[in-house]
Amino acid sequence: MSNRWKCWRPPARRRGRDRWPRDDETRSDPVTDRPWTDPTEQGDDRSVALLEIRLFGDPVLRERAAEVTEFDAWLARFGDDLLETMREAHGVGLAAPQVGVLKRVFAYEVPEDEEEGRARQFGVLVNPSIVQREGEQTGLEGCLSFPGMYYDCTRAQSVVVDARDVAGKHLRVEGDGVLARVFQHEIDHLDGVLFIDHLSRADRKRAMREWRERDLSLEAPGAQPHVHRSDIAQSS
Repeated sequence: MSNRWKCWRPPARRRGRDRWPRDDETRSDPVTDRPWTDPTEQGDDRSVALLEIRLFGDPVLRERAAEVTEFDAWLARFGDDLLETMREAHGVGLAAPQVGVLKRVFAYEVPEDEEEGRARQFGVLVNPSIVQREGEQTGLEGCLSFPGMYYDCTRAQSVVVDARDVAGKHLRVEGDGVLARVFQHEIDHLDGVLFIDHLSRADRKRAMREWRERDLSLEAPGAQPHVHRSDIAQSS
């Protein structure tokens, strides 16, 4: 199915945004070697870019991302772009390989939940690694690279993650429940692992059949590309 190889860019709310360049644009950035317009040449008023999200079937999703070694202006801007793209797509997490960049970076945002006493949590983590796991949870999980698909997936209930921020500062972040699930899901992406790899054999067969049969015209209204932040708040 040819549609499997298409990329999806979330619709912009404003005009005049930068974009991820086409393959025929030859400038390359210092981190990914892909075409890119240097944000330092655009001034401080450069608007945030919306990046194209790669769908299942794109080989980049199965590759292992490389460690980030340069913490520079490009990385800071890319982190902003990744976070904004995730928000526009109504996601709670988005990893760099999902936008074609094989670097160990992901963005996340989990909404506030007053009943559980959970504050809104968001950020961009660089070179993350899970150093501790505890417990177990099973619940519906989706992915921006599998728009509209949700299956039960078992993860650790809580995790501790060592990482850097975009400036290179060391971070240790604890996640429980939804946040722990997001951290595990996105770090999997950095290793070329997808959430369908955690499904039972029967569920994985159903997921693959659904993916083959479904209409992948993402411009059609009503597509639900991830676990929406509002859905999490309602189900918690």
